[in-house]
Amino acid sequence: MFRKSLYIIFLIGLPLFCSSQNSQLVDSIKTHYIDSLRLKLVYAKGDSGRMIIIERIGFFYERSNADSSLHYINEALNIARQKHYTWAEARTLATLSGLMEHQGKYAEAFELLFKSLKIAEESNSAYDIARANRRISGIYFELQNYPKAITYLLKALLVDGANHYNDKVAIDHYALADAYEKIDKMDSASYHINIAIEHKDLLKVLMQYVYAIDGHIKQKQRNYEQAMLSYKQAFKEAQQSNDLISFSDLCADCSTLYEKRSLNDSAKMYALKGFNYAKQVSYKKGIMLNGNLLAALYDSTQPFLALQYY
Repeated sequence: MFRKSLYIIFLIGLPLFCSSQNSQLVDSIKTHYIDSLRLKLVYAKGDSGRMIIIERIGFFYERSNADSSLHYINEALNIARQKHYTWAEARTLATLSGLMEHQGKYAEAFELLFKSLKIAEESNSAYDIARANRRISGIYFELQNYPKAITYLLKALLVDGANHYNDKVAIDHYALADAYEKIDKMDSASYHINIAIEHKDLLKVLMQYVYAIDGHIKQKQRNYEQAMLSYKQAFKEAQQSNDLISFSDLCADCSTLYEKRSLNDSAKMYALKGFNYAKQVSYKKGIMLNGNLLAALYDSTQPFLALQYY
């Protein structure tokens, strides 16, 4: 969910992936944002303001330069501890956990997050309580422990709802739909995805993933026509950012749907498109996913062609 929902990182600390062209645009935007933060840092008054800006710089370096990210996050953490800003310490620890997660250091990420959660609870910082729970959920999701992911997401939802963090509430519902779909609890998944879609104005950069999950749910419910409509809507959303990784994933979804309906020509067409999109951006998961679909589709009719995709 959280890693698949690649834009969530921008909103709550998870990663953004793009095509090579789009990556240049995103890198340009990120560089401009970091430069803007550095300028603000020059004129920042007070340790609290400086600490917040430094932490944000660390956050935006998280994906592009791990060493710089660690430098800035640690600097922010030192200020928070020296000045006894407990809410800031909780927030910065949660940010640091994201860097550990991206490096596959899940044990370290968990340790940081549970420490963040403890501090946030002791200082009664609702925003950071919800954020820590949401990030803990994200790691459990990555580890495919979906029941645990749901448990922590529900805790985040309760806090976000009570404090009227409406954008975070929408994210919580979207993430819950993703997790419930993974364990085939379709009623719960449908309930949460419908709420997410109702609040699409709060999830603008995430809607391609929201519609894709809606398609997965409808496909599992054997509502194939509605599933295809959802996937097409997801395509439209992905086009706005020229996100070839999303295109590749969605093509695999459509190929699977057509294969289930014994429409193999359409299934091959979408799998081939998805394979080519993935190759353009060296997206290994997409290459493997669409390649396996093509290998299976060609296996019985053109085995020599199938071998190209194994």
